[in-house]
Amino acid sequence: MSRHGSSDLDPEMFGSAKGDLEGWQHPPASLTGDFYREPDNVYRGLSMSEASLEAPRLSPFKGFTESDFYCEPDDILKGMSMAAEAPASRLGGSLDIYKGFSKSSQCPSKTSTVSPGNERFTEADAPPDAPADPFFKLEVTTVHISSRTPSEIGNNLLDFLNTRVVSSIAKVNRRKFTVKADVFVEASACALKARAYREDQGTYAVEFQRRSGDAVAFNRVFQQAANFLSPRFVPVKSTFEATPDFDCEELLRLSMTESKGELAPLLDMAGLLDLPSLQAECAAALAEMAQDTHLASRLCTRRTFEDFKKLLQADQTDVAYPTARMLLYLAQCPEAVPCFADRGVLSMMLDKVRSKATSALVQQQLAQALNAAITRCAANFSQKVSDDIMSDLIKAIKDISGRDTPTYRNLKEAQLVLQFQCRGASGWP
Repeated sequence: MSRHGSSDLDPEMFGSAKGDLEGWQHPPASLTGDFYREPDNVYRGLSMSEASLEAPRLSPFKGFTESDFYCEPDDILKGMSMAAEAPASRLGGSLDIYKGFSKSSQCPSKTSTVSPGNERFTEADAPPDAPADPFFKLEVTTVHISSRTPSEIGNNLLDFLNTRVVSSIAKVNRRKFTVKADVFVEASACALKARAYREDQGTYAVEFQRRSGDAVAFNRVFQQAANFLSPRFVPVKSTFEATPDFDCEELLRLSMTESKGELAPLLDMAGLLDLPSLQAECAAALAEMAQDTHLASRLCTRRTFEDFKKLLQADQTDVAYPTARMLLYLAQCPEAVPCFADRGVLSMMLDKVRSKATSALVQQQLAQALNAAITRCAANFSQKVSDDIMSDLIKAIKDISGRDTPTYRNLKEAQLVLQFQCRGASGWP
């Protein structure tokens, strides 16, 4: 302690000059204004690469936008991952974040090796009790049923999603008794979550929640699910009334034929890569148009196919699936032959089939569209286009894991058609 007040700093530490008052009259310039300055060169922070600080995109439902009003992320762990070894030059030594832990025994992997579409509920699985909170309300889209074996409820729900509708099951949580899936009704898509609660002894409530996507498609899927579950279980009470399906195809056809300029804003939406929700609406509308013979012919131009390439860049299922359906319909139009004869679209379709980010549902639809397009257009391919497409086909076929899948069969048929049409090509197997 000096006569000039208390201080935690030791004057001897900084070397007082002769004549200075206890060494504090002329402090080193580097310490001026820094009350907490320490004598050694110590880093007070941790430098990390930008890749380490980047938060991964965690989505509770694959491929669908998270900007939807009903989007409620759940089961997301909030944290930051660090490398096992931090730079020694920054930390003065090695930082082992696994020190004291056994990676194999105490940190088991929680990643399931079973794909969600193949996972099943067991007799040991049971729905949780319904919340006792007086403010808790089940959605109107709820089916109340009775069953002695609750696992049958979950397995029948999986059977419905796998066999009765076009869907891609994103997640099966046996502990919470929930199923998340992306479901398609024609070209319209919705992401839903089905959850079961135990209300009483042997009585259960199966609640369907729309997480994003088309509300009309969700309503139709719920009605189909209710009609599927009701005969298989004893219904307790019903909270919904079936309504007749609204056929909007005629309305769509009339609205699309009013003028020739309405395609421009729709095709502009295809290029909004940073707004996948609008791309999904665009792809769904184009897929509906492609089903009509008159409207499909208007989509078979070089300009529109350039916009279709932008839709093929999207990895979201609700964009990629209706785009694949649209291309399948257009492949059957004679007006589309010159457009498919260009290697660009077919190569992008093959790249998407090979991509690991593409769901099996989209892969299957794209392979079917490729088969149809090559079957109709192979005779119009130039020698170079034929060689390039054949090379891409061979690579895609090698990347397909199962030979009994529709995707593999469609690609193999396309390869045989191309070989038959262009036997003179060199280098083909």
